[in-house]
Amino acid sequence: MINRIDSISEAQVLMLSYRHILVDKITKYRAAIYKKKANDQNFRKMRYEYYKTQHDVRLDYREINTFIDSDMALRIRQTELLENHISWYTQCIDTLDKLGFSIKDRIQIEEIKLKTM
Repeated sequence: MINRIDSISEAQVLMLSYRHILVDKITKYRAAIYKKKANDQNFRKMRYEYYKTQHDVRLDYREINTFIDSDMALRIRQTELLENHISWYTQCIDTLDKLGFSIKDRIQIEEIKLKTM
């Protein structure tokens, strides 16, 4: 849309709107990660207590941590996916910021063209 000067204002509005949407999503996902990590920490404590006191086989510290890591594999994967989403959204925002500079440059080029005519 930025190749035509008559549609540049619409491109600018869309760029800013998408940027705002992405910032909102990043905020939402960061809050979700914070809650998830707190829940994961509590889950880890409960699993440690279970393996230490109620498990049929007596385990040493290293084995308990291995079992807990195995129990938490899906939870860790979910957290990693959320962090990857945040990273992707951050990169999208960087791209939109670069588009904003491109729009600014396009407007300046048109102003220079008009001054020289």
